[in-house]
Amino acid sequence: MLGVLVWIFAWWLTEAVPMPITSMSPLFLFPLFGITSADDVASSYMDDVISLVLGSFILALAVEHYNIHRRLALNITLVFCVEPLNAPLLLLGICATTAFVSMWMHNVAAVVMMMPVATGILQRLPSSSSSTEMVPPAVGKFCRAMVLGVIYSAAVGGMSTLTGTGKALSPYLHKSHLKRELEMLGPMSFAEKMVLSVFGGLVVLWMTRNITEDIPGWGCVFDGRAGDGTVSVMMATLLFIIPNNIKKGEKLMDWDKCKKLPWNIVLLLGAGFAIADGVRTSGLAEVLSKGLVFLETAPYWAIAPTVCLIAATITEFTSNNATTTLLVPLLIEIAKTMRIHPLLLMVPGAIGAQFAFLLPTGTPSNIVGFTTGHIEIKDMIKTGLALKIAGTVFLSVLMPTLGAYIFASKAGV
Repeated sequence: MLGVLVWIFAWWLTEAVPMPITSMSPLFLFPLFGITSADDVASSYMDDVISLVLGSFILALAVEHYNIHRRLALNITLVFCVEPLNAPLLLLGICATTAFVSMWMHNVAAVVMMMPVATGILQRLPSSSSSTEMVPPAVGKFCRAMVLGVIYSAAVGGMSTLTGTGKALSPYLHKSHLKRELEMLGPMSFAEKMVLSVFGGLVVLWMTRNITEDIPGWGCVFDGRAGDGTVSVMMATLLFIIPNNIKKGEKLMDWDKCKKLPWNIVLLLGAGFAIADGVRTSGLAEVLSKGLVFLETAPYWAIAPTVCLIAATITEFTSNNATTTLLVPLLIEIAKTMRIHPLLLMVPGAIGAQFAFLLPTGTPSNIVGFTTGHIEIKDMIKTGLALKIAGTVFLSVLMPTLGAYIFASKAGV
C-alpha cells in the first residue's frame, strides 16, 4: 500500500499524468495489488461527502449563472474597500466572514458558500483574462491569497494578511466604480431571489440537521440516515423544478448549465476516499498506530507537538475523520499508561487532523478552492507548510501549560 501511495502522490505532485487520470488510478492499482476489490474501491467514488460537493457545485453554478455571487461580492467589497484601498483589510474581511460562517456549519459548506463571493471579487481583476501571462504579479499574488484564505480560514478560523498589493489593485477596486456596477445590476430578479432562497434553505438545513446532543436536529426524524449530501442534492434538485419566471417552461437550472461541473475534481475527491479506505483495509493504518507506542516514554513537553505532527502528516493522505478514528483510541490507551488526562493527547491529535493544508485531496474544502484555477499544488504546499508548522508550535506551547492547568494533569508544568 505504501508503494502505491508513493506512486499516486508522485503523479499528483509532478503532474506527469493529468490529474483526473491519476485520480482514477486507484480503480486499477488497488485491485491489481490486492489492496481492495474493484467493487469496494469503486464505491469510494460516490460517498456522502461527494454527494454534498456535487449538489453544492450545482448550486454554485446557479449562483454564478444569475450573477448573485457578483452582487454579494460587490456589497462585501464595499464594506471593506476603504479609500485608499487596503488590500489586507479586504482579504481579512473575506477570511473573517468565512471563519464566522464555518463556526455554524460544515467547513465544506462554508467554503462552497464563500468561494463564489471571493471569485466574484477576483473577476474584477486582470486574472480573469484568458492570458495569464499578462497578469501583474501583485494581482496574481492577491488571487492566490484570497482562495487560500477562504480555504484555511474555514478550517481553522485563521486570518490572512497580504502586503504590497494595495496600489496595484486600486484601479480595479475603486469604491465609486463598485457602486456604479452595483447600481447597474439593478434590483434582484425573481430568479435571483429563488436561487438565493434555495441556497439559504440549504444553509439552514445544514445547520439544523444535528444541533447539539441535548437539542436534536431534524436529522433524528430519519434515525441519522440523512446526511449533508442528502440535503445538498435535494436542494439542488429544486433548481430543476422551480420556474425562472423569465421564459415559459424554463426552470432555474437545466442540464446544459451543468456541463461546467468540474468532474475532474469529483474524481480527485473520490481518489482521496479510496486511499483512506485502502490505508485502513491494507493494514497500513495499524502499522502507523503501533509506531506511536514510543510516546509512553517521551518527555512530557514533546508529546503535544509529536502527536500533532503525526496527525497533521497522516491527514494529508486520508480524511480528517479517518485520521481521528485511527489515532484517538490509541491515544486514550497511551494516556492511561502515562497517567495523564486523555485530552492532553486527544486535543493535539484531533486538531492536528484538521491541518490538511498541503494537498487538494486533504479535504473537500481544498478541492473547492482548487477548482477556481487560481492556485496550484505548489501554492498550497508553500503556504500550508507554514500554517502547519505555526499550528504545531501553537499547540506545543498551549498543551503543556494551559492544557495541563485545565485538565489538572499531575505532570503539568
